Amino acid sequence: MVHLKGKDCAVLLPVFEHTTDTCVPTVTQGHMGEAWADSAEEPHCGMIVLCDFIFFDGDAEHPCAKELVAHLPQDTPFTDWTLVGSDEKWDRLIEEVWGESAVPFTRYAMKKESDVFDREKLRNFSKMLPNGYTIRQIDGELYGQAMKEPWSWDACMQFENKEDFLKRGLGFAVVYEGQLVAQASSYSIYDNGLEITISTHSEHRRKGLARACVSALILACLERGWYPSWDARTLISVALAEQLGYHMERPYRAYSIELK
Repeated sequence: MVHLKGKDCAVLLPVFEHTTDTCVPTVTQGHMGEAWADSAEEPHCGMIVLCDFIFFDGDAEHPCAKELVAHLPQDTPFTDWTLVGSDEKWDRLIEEVWGESAVPFTRYAMKKESDVFDREKLRNFSKMLPNGYTIRQIDGELYGQAMKEPWSWDACMQFENKEDFLKRGLGFAVVYEGQLVAQASSYSIYDNGLEITISTHSEHRRKGLARACVSALILACLERGWYPSWDARTLISVALAEQLGYHMERPYRAYSIELK
């Protein structure tokens, strides 16, 4: 098993031909994340690690596949991993290796369609805020606020530091009394696109804040020629995505493994 980083991960692109998640370009283009494989020259199977997600693709019956599934990086601030196999063979291997520790759940892949967004509708959504709430693009100050609280870490934590986020990332926040209370930001980036992450403080939910700031984020992406990719954890997330123009492609199985 070999460890791959940066541009060296590009060798895995043919191996991950069955994985449509944007983790593949993010890692194989060398923007973020890392990977492991059976070979650095001609791999047959591999795992891509991006933040708290691990994806497996290639030959699940290869002698190295089981070793890959058993290898979970330990140096992480997260409390659990999300594992995703590219087919049923990988799912069975995850269950074989991790047993009851691998808790299955369903995520929802959204279609990647560039011509489905109604910009006027998104502009209206971005303005629909209760009194006292405003939208701001995430700057250095809001980066600092986001990184202080676990509920908002995803907005910026994939980036090396504040300077890296301001250079390569993009996000919008809803602010109330000077405090960040909702965010829609770049969970990860790839050539000409980003993966959206959204969160709202528990005391400010059910006010349309997430819809407002994600509408602003999508508009900013479209202006830059970037694709705002969306992958949903819940049906509530699917419903919000569909309000904004997305269509669901399919549900898929994932596994949660708690870190000890």
